[in-house]
Formats: sequence, C-alpha cells, structure tokens
Amino acid sequence: MGKKGLLTDQLKQLGQLPPEERREAGQ
Repeated sequence: MGKKGLLTDQLKQLGQLPPEERREAGQ
C-alpha cells in the first residue's frame, strides 16, 4: 500500500475515485 494506499483511501472516502483506480487499490 504505502502512499498510494493512503491516497486511494482518501479519494474513496470522497467518492471521487474512478472504478479503474478502485480496482487497482483493491477496494
């Protein structure tokens, strides 16, 4: 995870994360 994990998690909370990034983040 690391930085990207934190970043994707923040974006997920905001609901601004594209489906592609969500899959990459492992939801």
